[in-house]
Amino acid sequence: NVVIQAFHAATYTVVTYKEVLDTSDTTKTYETINGKEYKNQLDADGCYSLAITENLEFYIEFIEIGSAPVTYTISDITADKKGTLSWTVNGESVGEVEEGNDVVFTIAVEEGYKVDYAYVNTNLISVINNTFTVTNINGNIEIEIVYSVKQLSVSYNTPENGRLTIDGITNNKANYNDTVVITATPNNNYQIKLLTVNGRDITSSLVNNSCSIQVKEDINIVCEFEVLKYNVTIVESENGTITVTDVVDGKVAIGTEVPITVTPKANFKVNTFTINGDVVALTNNKCTYVVN
Repeated sequence: NVVIQAFHAATYTVVTYKEVLDTSDTTKTYETINGKEYKNQLDADGCYSLAITENLEFYIEFIEIGSAPVTYTISDITADKKGTLSWTVNGESVGEVEEGNDVVFTIAVEEGYKVDYAYVNTNLISVINNTFTVTNINGNIEIEIVYSVKQLSVSYNTPENGRLTIDGITNNKANYNDTVVITATPNNNYQIKLLTVNGRDITSSLVNNSCSIQVKEDINIVCEFEVLKYNVTIVESENGTITVTDVVDGKVAIGTEVPITVTPKANFKVNTFTINGDVVALTNNKCTYVVN
């Protein structure tokens, strides 16, 4: 229904029209006056005023209530974001969500962090595998995600003939990207044979039997000790040879009895024989040296 009130003045005429609608079954969607759109320009009383300078033609179109869907907004209000929140309706990404729909939320979490839980309009929601669902949307939604740093497992063996200690862990756990210090302490007459992290050899990284690593995954540390070994260097003379047995890769373990044989060339004999500068007596050009 359209109510038009006309008032005449000396210089111009103002026409005011007011729409009176039955809101139980209809709603205005479009209106023009002489072809010019005036949609949504009514005042608080539902009126619009204009000066009459020509014949006026009013056009108003109505549609049934409900054909224009009601939509609601979704906002991520998390202060310290450690991931990206997205949502879908019926498997499709959307911006605003129509009333009554179910919305599936998914969180792409940054490396090193995890989702503990979420709040939907201050209501606590469980998050499983970084996903949760809100059903039958009937208003705007504010989402707050609670993140925390991942705690990673740090395990290590108890080696024989020495001690392995790990600093920077609590109850065999460390936070993602924390630095832990590994120290391998051999017993007397022993040395470090091998130190690995998740099977990767890091023995060469040791300085004074210690090294540091950053934890970015669950780690397993394995240390092995072995009997202390010394290098064996033979200084050959021009007139004979020296043979040393029980030497592997030029090394010999402490406490090992090393048989040594000196073989002079023809017409020569051993004048002196030394080990580390000390003169050692030979019997039949042989001796056994205990490495200590």
